[in-house]
Amino acid sequence: MRLELGSDEFFCDLLFFHLTLRRYVVIKLKAVAFDPAFLGQLGTHMAAVDDLLTHGDDKPTIGLLLCRTKNNVVTGYALRGDQTPVPRETRHEHPMCVTQRTGRRRNGR
Repeated sequence: MRLELGSDEFFCDLLFFHLTLRRYVVIKLKAVAFDPAFLGQLGTHMAAVDDLLTHGDDKPTIGLLLCRTKNNVVTGYALRGDQTPVPRETRHEHPMCVTQRTGRRRNGR
């Protein structure tokens, strides 16, 4: 999704609208380790979507940043001042192989 901000343009990797929650979901995909600068990119995209695309009855945009890996110390410092609830999770297996509730593989092992 192309977002034009002034004379600059930015691109969301994925943009969805959740009908039940009445809010947009911006997803940034990074095939590298977490970098604090990614939070600034995500925040910019979320603010732009709120200003350019939402209507009066829509709720604020949700942002989701998916990185290949993260350093817990760097991530902790990067998120320290943020007051937004942020669920953080690191998966070392493909997401389709792990169930959300039990953490067991779907094939029973």
